[in-house]
Amino acid sequence: MKMLKENCPFCTLFLFCLMMIVPLRTTFAILKVNTMFGDNMVLQRDDKVTIWGTDKYGQVVTVTFNGQEKSSTADNQGKWMIILDPMKAGGPFEMTVKGSDTTVKFKNVMVGDVWLCSGQSNMAWSFKDPQSGSILVNNAKEAFDVADKLPDIRLFYIDKLSGYSQEPQYEAKGSWEVCSSKAIEKFSAVAFFFGWELKMSTLKDVPLGLIDSSVGATGAEMWISKETLQANFDMKELRNGPFGHPISGCYDGMINPLIPYAIKGVIWYQGESNAYKPDQYRKLFPLLIDEWRNKWNRKDLPFLFVQLANFSQPFDDPPVTFTELRESQLYVWKTVPNTGMVVAIDIGDSKDVHPKNKKDVGYRLALAAKGIVYGENIVYSGPVYDRMKIENNQIRLYFTHIGGGLKDKNGGTLKSFKIAGSDGVFKDAEGIIDGDTVVVQSKEVQNPLYVRYAYEADPVVDLYNVDGLPASQFRTDSKL
Repeated sequence: MKMLKENCPFCTLFLFCLMMIVPLRTTFAILKVNTMFGDNMVLQRDDKVTIWGTDKYGQVVTVTFNGQEKSSTADNQGKWMIILDPMKAGGPFEMTVKGSDTTVKFKNVMVGDVWLCSGQSNMAWSFKDPQSGSILVNNAKEAFDVADKLPDIRLFYIDKLSGYSQEPQYEAKGSWEVCSSKAIEKFSAVAFFFGWELKMSTLKDVPLGLIDSSVGATGAEMWISKETLQANFDMKELRNGPFGHPISGCYDGMINPLIPYAIKGVIWYQGESNAYKPDQYRKLFPLLIDEWRNKWNRKDLPFLFVQLANFSQPFDDPPVTFTELRESQLYVWKTVPNTGMVVAIDIGDSKDVHPKNKKDVGYRLALAAKGIVYGENIVYSGPVYDRMKIENNQIRLYFTHIGGGLKDKNGGTLKSFKIAGSDGVFKDAEGIIDGDTVVVQSKEVQNPLYVRYAYEADPVVDLYNVDGLPASQFRTDSKL
């Protein structure tokens, strides 16, 4: 074959075309299965399960698992994808993936429910400090003692540095581990307590997988793709995280690599980093939920989240308003289908934005999962304001989620109410439980028009249902 001549226009065009064609053929030489799959993993029951990876172009890849054998051919990018039929809970099983002169086997594989656990620092908060080894949460000894007895819980921990990604990633930096006292040390405490409660009740005979994909000090905009943000926002309205988390960085590095790994639902604890613009969150948070549902092709993907806990919030640069951010979270719960909200304004820490009580948060998230996702006939929420009626010099309030009835935690009269008349000046008021309603009045307001309950960053919380769950803060003069 003659050498191509230098400076020949035809030769240059030929080389250019060759360069354009060659990349269409894969550079992958051997079989590779995506890192979401490995020993000890949990695959989602009762749903189609997608398995994917790479191999050389044209190679037939075969997956054998739990009585199924499915094949796919690697495309011109070297990518292959296989979809298994829905399976019942069970295990342990072995999975075999055969490709180009290579066979990969995964052992101790379970079929059960998989929950994605995401958000910022209060979700990321682990049992132990990785540097000092000191205990960071309450009930840690209790958790360590039981963790070794829960081998049917499997944990996938994603490296936090993945959240700093500058572009979409396709493999998660993590691996599946069998639950143990050692494995949970670095794992989300909220996620573990959530899983523990489900395993002890609803999922006694069902394996459970928990994926910890969370990073501290991250706003919701870090968890949404650039394409979606650009289509819905002026990007100047958004900002990078305080420690250099780029916008969309967490989505690119910690969510994109997971798609389309089949999951049961999402638990989410985040919002502190968006409290400086609470109204913006009313658009950001639903946008996040909608995008994740679209990417997983699950319009009804359950999304359970924690309303911000009580905190005295000394921050003022930029000014933050936890009170209004909670209101935005309540708005999302009331307007976005198949979501659930956990109230935490009674279990936070006035002096610490990272309260140590993660067990009750996880427990309440599990209650929401039982009631909303698993269809159990239980009380999973505290009272939620529904409507009001003015009766002379007092206002009668009606609620949903009253459970077995309303309760004043401290006895006597409820002290966390304020009412206002036409001047809009709110005065301290007293509330009295009257059946399934609360009657509020104040000697200082003769013609009341508006009511607020626990509408402070760090409020006194006294209205509960008899099932022990607190009412969410609310105000009747809001945009909600």
